Amino acid sequence: MHWARRFSFLTILGLAAFFLLLGGPDIVTSHEARVVQPARMMAASGWPWLAKPVEVPQVHLVQEGAVLRLAPDTSLPLMAVNPWLIPVLNGNVRLQKPPLPYWCSAILFRFFGFSEWTVRLVPALLGLLATFVIFDLGQTLYGRSVGYYAALVWVSTYTVADMYRKAMADPYLGFFTLVCVWGWIRACDIKVGKKAASGRWVLLFYLSMGFALLAKGPPAFVTVLIPLAAYHICFRKRLPGRWTIHYAGIALMLLIALPWPAYVMRHIPHAIDQWRYESVGELADNTENARPWFFYIEQLPYLPLPWTLIWFVGCAIPFVGRLGAKGNFGASPRSFGRRWFAISWWGASVIFFSLVNLKKNQYLLPAVPAQTFMIAIALAQIIRWARRAQFKGQPAALLAIQTFIGAGFMIGVGVMVVIDHRPLMAVAALPGVIFALIPLWALRRQSTRNWIGLQTAVYVAAILLFWGLYFHPEEDGRSPKPVAAELLALSRQPGYTLLVPRLPEEVSIYLPLDMHYGYEKHVLTIMDDTHGVHQRHGKPVPPPQVSTFQRMVPDAEVTAVRRVPMKSAPGDARWKVYDITVRRTGFALR
Repeated sequence: MHWARRFSFLTILGLAAFFLLLGGPDIVTSHEARVVQPARMMAASGWPWLAKPVEVPQVHLVQEGAVLRLAPDTSLPLMAVNPWLIPVLNGNVRLQKPPLPYWCSAILFRFFGFSEWTVRLVPALLGLLATFVIFDLGQTLYGRSVGYYAALVWVSTYTVADMYRKAMADPYLGFFTLVCVWGWIRACDIKVGKKAASGRWVLLFYLSMGFALLAKGPPAFVTVLIPLAAYHICFRKRLPGRWTIHYAGIALMLLIALPWPAYVMRHIPHAIDQWRYESVGELADNTENARPWFFYIEQLPYLPLPWTLIWFVGCAIPFVGRLGAKGNFGASPRSFGRRWFAISWWGASVIFFSLVNLKKNQYLLPAVPAQTFMIAIALAQIIRWARRAQFKGQPAALLAIQTFIGAGFMIGVGVMVVIDHRPLMAVAALPGVIFALIPLWALRRQSTRNWIGLQTAVYVAAILLFWGLYFHPEEDGRSPKPVAAELLALSRQPGYTLLVPRLPEEVSIYLPLDMHYGYEKHVLTIMDDTHGVHQRHGKPVPPPQVSTFQRMVPDAEVTAVRRVPMKSAPGDARWKVYDITVRRTGFALR
């Protein structure tokens, strides 16, 4: 019954953290939109085996400064492709990422239609399933208490709950990396003589590895090999299973991962050059949107919020704490491994991805389980110290501070809502402040079981309150959905057309799929001016330059450009619509 209560509690918290408010906000970033739009095209074409072919331009390799990409070749006739096998974005081939996230979204679109919650449903489900994988993996490595704490930390960490609610490839890679590590460690942990059981876990590893490659490509090798190397070095374990099971597993992995790239390379020239640039190239010649090497160092305190204080303790514990009776450097391999594995996995991941030119917080998502274990280990140690000290002194103070962090977060949400000129909504944060102080009652009663459960529930509630009262309304204010509706009406006027090939992905997902660029005098285009708005800070918007827009319409001469006032985006808004008047000097793009 004790196990059943823990399982039920984790399920309730996981459902709340990953599924509540899943349908909001609107999709406002290109990261999600680049998954949505190809998936919409797949779903609209029918099921893969009966898909209606889509005509797209043939492509050739183009080097534009430091950027390498597959660009449409208008000198060649159009080609018909199955969008399930050759992803299509705004009428052009898109091969930057493997297709698993597109496929999952497209299948849901076929059943339920396109919406924000359908495209985010699979990542949220993976986040929930990862909760129980973390639970079991933590029990295997560190014992039942740490496994349970790790699962609680997982569902209540803002970065985890946030990233596993977004339609990106990174949640898929993060989940399948975790399952790979789980399967491999479980296979290594099985006692000698149980080869059949070990073989099943090895096959699970290769199965998950195949899906990881289909979700993100070659980076999956890095995200999986780092924790496996750390595990074998720290725990001094031999490879699990017989060689025959590894051969079968490799065959299974290749059967999952290879057919799609093989098909693409057969039909799209230079596809392998694009993939090399997008993966291996980020360590060498791909400097597009590069960030300094110390980018992740600055982000480290943010990633474990609201458990940052405990995470700092977790960073120090391998050097000063004890894990078991033999927690010193000369201890058994298991004690040494329990001390160093999590921090080695986390540290090696941060170092490696700091060497990559393009850096984003979501790239560290596959290593967040290591961060979670570091926090859980520290939490278990602090609770152990607090019990010994009868909840007096520094250990109890750390737990109390962690409680006040939840209350402070609730207060902060209310303040942000007031600053955002919505004071009535701030009243909803007041019950949250009271709820956030309840874990102090558990500390006073010296009940750590009640404290950790209540504290986790407080953090999940705080995250949901932040999303519901502040983040979602703020993001919806940047949404392109109302602008897209107004732009659609304008583009249907006589003599007007829409520059579909240059549509931002966030806008195109809220427009019909059958939009096309026609041979008209007035060409409408929309631009994302977020950076300009931030730079100007209320200063006048500069007039549009004809030279800027001439590059957008290579098949005609631009004679005039004017900004179109939009009711849905007045003033110096993020989205700006321009009417480009052209004189045709050649043939329009088809």
